Amino acid sequence: MRDVPIVLDKDLKRIAYLENAFNVKVTEQINGDYAFSMNLPRNDPKWQYIQYGNYVEIKGQYFMINYFDEERDEENKLIGTIEGKHIYFELLGEYWEEDREEFNFIPATTPQVVLNMLISGTRFTIERVDEFSVSDIRLERGDIHHNILKVIEVWCGELKRDNFNISLLHNIGQDNGIQFRYKKNIKTIKKITDGRDVVTRLYVYGKDGLTFESITGQKYIDSQYIGNYSRPKIGEVKFDDIDDPQKLLDEAQKYLAKVEVPKVSYDVNVVELSKLTGYEYEKFNLGDIITIIDEELGIDVKAEILEYTYYPFEPQRSSVVLGNFIPKLTDYFVSFQKTQNIVETAFNSETKKLSTKWLEGIIDTHNNELQAGLGTVVANDQGLLILDNKDNPTKAIALVGGMLAIANQKDANGNWIWRTFGTGDGFTADVINTGQLNTSLVRVISEENNLYIDSTGLYVTDENNNIRVRLGQYIQGKYGLEIKDATGQRTILDQDGILQTWQDSIVDNLDSSHPMQLKFYLPPETLSVRKCRLNISLESFRAYEKGAAAFGGWGVTSGPSSKSTSGAYSDILNPSWVDATSYNNDPSIGGTTGNGTITNTSGSHDHSYTFHGHNHLVKINGASVYTEYGQVNATITVTSDGDHTHTIPAHMHLIPDHTHNIEHTHQISIGSHSHDILYGIYTATKPTNVSVKLDGTVIVSDINTDQTDIDIPVNSNGWHTIEISSTTLGRINASLFIQAFMSV
Repeated sequence: MRDVPIVLDKDLKRIAYLENAFNVKVTEQINGDYAFSMNLPRNDPKWQYIQYGNYVEIKGQYFMINYFDEERDEENKLIGTIEGKHIYFELLGEYWEEDREEFNFIPATTPQVVLNMLISGTRFTIERVDEFSVSDIRLERGDIHHNILKVIEVWCGELKRDNFNISLLHNIGQDNGIQFRYKKNIKTIKKITDGRDVVTRLYVYGKDGLTFESITGQKYIDSQYIGNYSRPKIGEVKFDDIDDPQKLLDEAQKYLAKVEVPKVSYDVNVVELSKLTGYEYEKFNLGDIITIIDEELGIDVKAEILEYTYYPFEPQRSSVVLGNFIPKLTDYFVSFQKTQNIVETAFNSETKKLSTKWLEGIIDTHNNELQAGLGTVVANDQGLLILDNKDNPTKAIALVGGMLAIANQKDANGNWIWRTFGTGDGFTADVINTGQLNTSLVRVISEENNLYIDSTGLYVTDENNNIRVRLGQYIQGKYGLEIKDATGQRTILDQDGILQTWQDSIVDNLDSSHPMQLKFYLPPETLSVRKCRLNISLESFRAYEKGAAAFGGWGVTSGPSSKSTSGAYSDILNPSWVDATSYNNDPSIGGTTGNGTITNTSGSHDHSYTFHGHNHLVKINGASVYTEYGQVNATITVTSDGDHTHTIPAHMHLIPDHTHNIEHTHQISIGSHSHDILYGIYTATKPTNVSVKLDGTVIVSDINTDQTDIDIPVNSNGWHTIEISSTTLGRINASLFIQAFMSV
């Protein structure tokens, strides 16, 4: 199993290992809180499993996911925080329904019996209960957890929680001789002494106001330390289920022993040496008794670990709180009950107004102090001066000329420094110490009247009386800070997020085949888009140069080509003497010969004549031979007898219509050269019939003029594309304005 936090589903099945979790912290108190917290990058794919109803397993213990938030830190990183309670606190949601006295008051019982009764029907088990004395207990209708606290209060045990197993022990820890020593394993140490709740005189009451006055002659008992203080420190406790005076006295003495001395605790940051090889014996747990030693502070005491905060994967960050008392959640309820009693006494439950009897009680107290001689009054012609002490006064009240002045210190010359004044116009003071101030009865305003507080919250207004800032419940179900714009109408910040704006622009050429695109992104934190407007200007196509450089080389052209002649060609030439034998192989020479005679003196010989497709009338040795056009490559041979003469009469060659086909190439050499680039701004046509698409869907079309406010109906996060096209070559200047409400 990987040693990292693990997310479990509602059925406690493992669904994700959180390898990237950090600051993993677990805090457990004796009979108190048991909780975890950690951070996880918001972009971690495992974040999807951080949901209400799921659980986190840390070192084998199950914790509920009760709370998580997301924020951007100072380094612009998105960080998630997850917090939750131990699965034991599911008992806050389990209900004890009984409100009948015969079920809720259980006499002479043990914690084993009561705990088994309480967890019956839940998925929890009572694993172990130490042996405790028999005692009475009164349960109350409500959640199971708070009734378990009543069990702890009656029998004074310590609760051990191990997932669904619950134990009640005298002590959940041990004394294994472990020491926390400065310069050994203590990094920091802080000693805390708290005497605010010390009681040295305890008034005690039982059922129906029962006291033990019949035994002691008094309704109270005094502490052995009452002489340590100038006056008794008075407290009160009630045991509504005790109806025996002696038993009431016994319980009173037990209670007094817990509250008659100051509470001392030690807040210690320690290094857990047990995580190191060879130091396993240094391991400690909640409830263990530890010896704390710091020679320089003079500390050498034994104390119990009351609270243990540990980082399972960073043991160097652990800390513990040790003390001589065990803080219980019941202490907080007792404190709350005392406050509630004071409030109920001070205010009339029907009129909701301050009870004058309660005020009279305070007045009586001050009257008693005056009658006891606590203070002195000096009177003269100017007025009255009331001092808290005649010999060494530290407080003074002056009544002079219709004014009340109050001071509690003097300057270097011994003159009173008056800080609070009261006149018929009201009170002025630099400090007012008060308890609860009910703003439903008052309205607190600033001098400039632009800030006030009433029962609904704190407000800041502008010179036009528009509410610009509001802190409180600004609308039904919405709490926190709300900030408005200058009109006082538009929200720019509230519990849901903050209003942000940004703009993207693009300028480019386009035509029917090459649209321009503007891409924009809405992050996951976008809650809503208030405005998404597109502005476009239709401009002429633009280029910035013309002409280009070139270099030398070879160029080749190729045929075929043809030339046609039309009509027959004929011509009569002057005759010439030609030896017929010289034409034996090429009688197709254009032109004619005739009226010539060739005398051959070579004796008898042959004459051959080959015809190539044209008409000749030829006489050979006096014989007339006529060749026709169709006789191609025909040969006539005549043998002569001795010397003779050839006579070629005038004749004509006819050339029919024909075509010459010419196959050829031309090779051209071009030397190295260059063309200068002409720089400038060269424009052409403007866009026409412009259309705008969002993610492939047409928003508007047939635009032929500039547009300043095209609404882009985007309603989802992520990447989006605006495509602008034109039927003609042109240029578009586009700007996109976005105003969105973002989570914070």
